Amino acid sequence: MVVVEKVRLWVDQVHLRWKGRSAREIYRLGSRLLDRGLLKPTQLVVHDRLDVALALRCGVHLPEAGLPVDRVRRLVGSRCRVGVSVHSVQAAKAAAARGADYLLFGHIFPTASKPGVHPQGIHMLSRVVQAVNVPVVAIGGITPERIPEVMETGCAGVAVLSALMDSREPGQTARQMRICLDQG
Repeated sequence: MVVVEKVRLWVDQVHLRWKGRSAREIYRLGSRLLDRGLLKPTQLVVHDRLDVALALRCGVHLPEAGLPVDRVRRLVGSRCRVGVSVHSVQAAKAAAARGADYLLFGHIFPTASKPGVHPQGIHMLSRVVQAVNVPVVAIGGITPERIPEVMETGCAGVAVLSALMDSREPGQTARQMRICLDQG
């Protein structure tokens, strides 16, 4: 909640992913973010909990091995955005063809959250962007210094977690990243 308060002016969306928590706990946190006016429903995306996303009337983000995006699309229609995490060109094409509004692709660079897992890299990000007709958002090891290179691929933007959550000044870091994105 505190980090959202500090970064909200500089980010387009907040992805609510709370591993190991119940639907009720995730719903309560999402409700607080919305009720306090920290976010609008269009700015909130719930990870892998369609039930919570529907209850909050916000977007839902599906993992690559999650619910079938075409089935989710039929259930929600156009009333909420549906995003999908993908890790290959093939998965990106399939998710886009089945109705995803956007794709989250990565991890692009080495990141502490994926120790020992080889990053996808800029070249693969470019291939995914070129292969689909929906926005692709890059994730994984994104820093302000890397944003220009990432944006040269034609992707729609970046998603960050560690860069903000591990920052002593998440608001300042988010502002710096927004400036880099806007200049790109």
